[in-house]
Amino acid sequence: MTALTDTSLSLEQFHGQQGKFAIVVGNEHAGVSNEMLAQADIVLTIPMMGFVQSLNVSVATAVVLWEITR
Repeated sequence: MTALTDTSLSLEQFHGQQGKFAIVVGNEHAGVSNEMLAQADIVLTIPMMGFVQSLNVSVATAVVLWEITR
């Protein structure tokens, strides 16, 4: 799951997990619910430069999928 939280792990630091896992993405307006965030084992953030703090949901998903499959 990607979100800006105090405990988010940078996507660059995430080295995958053994076994199955799910990637959760929220909509561009509201993001992921607090209930879903509370259930997540790991919350990732995508490092960005400048003033931008979010990406279009399809772009964010593509970045995460690219990083975890390379």
